[in-house]
Amino acid sequence: MDELGNKLIEQAGPVGAALGVVILAAGAVIARAKGWLGLGSPAKSDAPKSEASGDVMTELRSINARLGKFDERINELEHDLASRPTRQDMHRLEMSLARMDERMSALTSNVKATGEGVLRIENYLLDLSRKAK
Repeated sequence: MDELGNKLIEQAGPVGAALGVVILAAGAVIARAKGWLGLGSPAKSDAPKSEASGDVMTELRSINARLGKFDERINELEHDLASRPTRQDMHRLEMSLARMDERMSALTSNVKATGEGVLRIENYLLDLSRKAK
């Protein structure tokens, strides 16, 4: 350190040496405040340990609350999924609709045939009424 100081005084003069000392002192203060020197900052070392553990406990409570919300959402989803129809239920429903479609087409053809019969009877009765006049 003496050699560095002597070189600094020789090259920069006393003002440069003083500036170097100020820079080193400022660096040491900053390093101590950041905890880089392993000494820790005075403000942090004076703080009680319960306060630091309180921060951890607060964070743990926050995480626990978030996990509780996730648990509620998962339970709601499981309930919704349990009440939804299965693939087999949907297949049965599709088969029932196909049978109803067949019945409706049979009814349609019966209604059409009945309509044609009614039309023939109506025309026959109209012809009889015209001939009677």
